[in-house]
Amino acid sequence: MKITINDCLVTTRLDKFLKRKYSHLTQGVIERGIRKGHIKVNDAKSKAKLQVKDNDVLTIADYLTTCSNQKHIKLKKKVKDNVGVKALAHKIVNDYKIAETSDYIIINKPALLPTQGGSKISLSLDDAIKYLNKSFYYDFKLVHRLDRETSGLLIIAKNHKTAIKLSQAFLHHSIEKEYTAILQGVPSQLSGEIITNITKTGNRMVETQNGGKVSITKYQVKAVSMNS
Repeated sequence: MKITINDCLVTTRLDKFLKRKYSHLTQGVIERGIRKGHIKVNDAKSKAKLQVKDNDVLTIADYLTTCSNQKHIKLKKKVKDNVGVKALAHKIVNDYKIAETSDYIIINKPALLPTQGGSKISLSLDDAIKYLNKSFYYDFKLVHRLDRETSGLLIIAKNHKTAIKLSQAFLHHSIEKEYTAILQGVPSQLSGEIITNITKTGNRMVETQNGGKVSITKYQVKAVSMNS
C-alpha cells in the first residue's frame, strides 16, 4: 500500500510518524519492517530516524496496516492502571503541575521518579501519561526526559502539533537545559568548560577516550557553603 504524507507541519522521524498513524504497531515491529524493506520512503529503503515531510510517499506492506494478522504483529502491552499509576497520574495534573497552556503542561519532576519505563522499572511518568490518555481521552506526549536521579522541569505536550514543535526546538537547541548540582568540595576554577567525548554503553552515556561524540559542559559555581 502507498500513502502520501500530507499532515506534517514540520519534518518528523519516520518511526514517530508511523507510530502515530498506526497505533497498533510496536516500535520493534516498525523498526523491523523498515530494516527488512517492508516500509520504504519514495521507493527507497530507509532508516527509522529519517526525517519525513509532506509529499513523501510511503510504501507499506499490507500486513503492517492491520492488526488482524497476529503472525506478524505483536500488539502493544496493556496500559497500566494500578493504584500507583492512578496516584501518579493525579499528581501530574495537580501536585506536580506548575504551569499550563492550551498546548502544554510544565511539571516539576521529583528525583528518583523515572521518566520512562524499563526492565527493572515498575512505575514511570510515561505509564501515568498513557493512563491519562486512555482514561480521559487526552493526547499528552513526552517531548524530552530527565534522568531518574534528576529533579526539575519537564514539558508535556497536550497535542501532536505541539509535540512536534517542541521536539524540533530541543533538537535544534532553541530550548536550553540548565542544571544545578550540589557538589562535595569546591572546583579549583569557579567557572569554565569541560570538554570530553561520550558514548552509549547499555542505557547510560559514559566518557570515552576513543570515538564517541564531543560533549561540552559549561559550568559556573553559584555559591559555596561554609561546610564545603
